[in-house]
Amino acid sequence: MKKVKTLSAILLTLSVLLCSCGPANEKYFNVKYLFGEWKEGTVHDKYSEDGTGHTWDTSDDIEEAEATPFEWRLSHDTLVQNHELWNGAIVPKIYIVTTLDSIRLECYDMVSGIEHHYTKVDLP
Repeated sequence: MKKVKTLSAILLTLSVLLCSCGPANEKYFNVKYLFGEWKEGTVHDKYSEDGTGHTWDTSDDIEEAEATPFEWRLSHDTLVQNHELWNGAIVPKIYIVTTLDSIRLECYDMVSGIEHHYTKVDLP
């Protein structure tokens, strides 16, 4: 019986220690920095506090009034945008954020691996 109790205590301790460990390189960003309009070249992304946003590209002769809507969420260093198309289809885009502060948003596309470097348009 003593062996069972000792073994149970060891297993419980190990499970608590292993569950409390997270990835060592996981980053956390302040979501409030994301609110507002960001620009990379001619591409504009605008993030609202309610988890919605829209994107447009002025090189395609598209202005903000004609922008494509999306819903977004930032969890740790993962930014997910769910773009809603004209036919109701949802296209998810997943980015890993490497920098987010009051003037810079840097991330890379998980699918294509392309790095993006945005600057804040409407500085507070």
